[in-house]
Amino acid sequence: MTTGAPAGMSDASALDETQVSMDHFWEREEGDRRQNPYLFMKPGSIAIGHGEPILMKPEREMVDWECELAVVIGQPASDVEAGDAGAHIFGYTMMNDTFAPLGPFITPAEFVADPHVLDIRFTLSGEIMQDANTRLMEHQIPELIQFASHNLILRPGDVIATGTPDGVGYARTPPIFMKPGDTAACWAEGIGTLVNPVREWTEWIR
Repeated sequence: MTTGAPAGMSDASALDETQVSMDHFWEREEGDRRQNPYLFMKPGSIAIGHGEPILMKPEREMVDWECELAVVIGQPASDVEAGDAGAHIFGYTMMNDTFAPLGPFITPAEFVADPHVLDIRFTLSGEIMQDANTRLMEHQIPELIQFASHNLILRPGDVIATGTPDGVGYARTPPIFMKPGDTAACWAEGIGTLVNPVREWTEWIR
């Protein structure tokens, strides 16, 4: 699943005009004008690993990138409060939120002192497209786990993508999208580099 601010992890100044809580899911503290978190689900069947190709169908010509720090759940979580969220985290990995490349491996949580101070970067065929730090996340990881676990029961192995920095392709002038022959590389400090070649669908699916 993915959560956080759409295509703008670094836009922590984004504000809701009206401060409205979401009963039983997200209770705002007084003065909190951040956008509400939101969720959308991805089936596990679309996940691919480090080194596997991102396959482009001929009719899909505007496939973007979203380099994100991802949280891997280690313990079941239901109605968890932010202060207790850490006990449910197994570790961290990278996700390129296109067709859900994940990897290159899971870094156990005990080896990440603070996931909210990590440099994060995406390159497309060697060119830097996103370059930011997780301190700019609009909602911190415990808040995301609280929100997600109040909407559904999180199971071990579930993955929460935490939002992406500025620099996605569709927001550029002119827009830039991935194309066959590119190499996508998503990196975060202390987590590793997720690398995936971009290939034509017809090269792999017969």
